[in-house]
Amino acid sequence: MSATDTSNSELKLIILDQNAISNLALQPNKEWSEILELLRYGVSREKIICPTASETIAETSHLPRADRKKIEELSEELSLGYYTKFFYDLIAQEILATVRPNVDTFPVFIPTMRQDVSDEANLKGSQAIRKEKEDIELFVNSLERPEKDKSFTLKEAQHLAVSNWLGMMRKYLNKFRNGQMIGDEQFVIQQVLAKLNELKVTDTEISGLLQGIKNKSWLKIPLLLCWLFLDGLLTYEYFQRGRKFEYNDETDKYRAATAFHFAHGFITDRGMTAMLRQLKFEDPEFFSVFSVSETQRITTFLKSVC
Repeated sequence: MSATDTSNSELKLIILDQNAISNLALQPNKEWSEILELLRYGVSREKIICPTASETIAETSHLPRADRKKIEELSEELSLGYYTKFFYDLIAQEILATVRPNVDTFPVFIPTMRQDVSDEANLKGSQAIRKEKEDIELFVNSLERPEKDKSFTLKEAQHLAVSNWLGMMRKYLNKFRNGQMIGDEQFVIQQVLAKLNELKVTDTEISGLLQGIKNKSWLKIPLLLCWLFLDGLLTYEYFQRGRKFEYNDETDKYRAATAFHFAHGFITDRGMTAMLRQLKFEDPEFFSVFSVSETQRITTFLKSVC
């Protein structure tokens, strides 16, 4: 697949979250067997490709080796070996493209090598992740929340998410420009700056990036717009509706924003589907989102594109 293929109206890119690929790979029922048959048919006719989201594979680490293998093998088949680039790499290349011509903004890649992790190492890693997940969720959800402010709106929460992140990005870009080390306190920004460094960003280009932050032109990048608006929505629901913080919220936002950025279809869980629709990111002409429970809608969509 070449960099021009994503603009080909014949080829539809579909992102599957961990729930969707698990339903397809692990003893699918009648509805999911039909969906799998349609996906395979579409891939074989070069009508569909399902790039594997990096977050999706990471979320299988807690599963038995046999189940992980089934998911990985099916992902490889439906993706033709393509993975979505890491979220922060996508941000880096997209913002750099606003100040440098001919930046490679192709959103997928084929890994040059794969690492087979032993069962023992996988178990140790998944236990550590589970422990971290439980500790962080317990800590955050035990914090005393401020009293609800009925005047605080979703629009204000979104504005807050945008202004806070752009402000932090401006601060750390200036630190980076002055040769200061960036710690782990802002992981996404740290990784974005590391990628910009790898791409040899110049001082003049950094000036252009800072101007883009000032005039908020970065919000024209679908990836950032979707991610920050989802962050605003989750913040609003946390403070105004008592929503509990969940460890996977961040990776879910990464994957959804990545899908919105370049995919034609996204099959995900019910909660994320509802949020994307609430924010009006679904547009049947360009980007369709489906809950894993909407098997009939998924089947209809696949038949229309195959």
